[in-house]
Amino acid sequence: MRISCNYIMALETGTD
Repeated sequence: MRISCNYIMALETGTD
């Protein structure tokens, strides 16, 4: 499941 990785990456990159 790479969706989890993508999901976490999106969260870390869009956490402003």
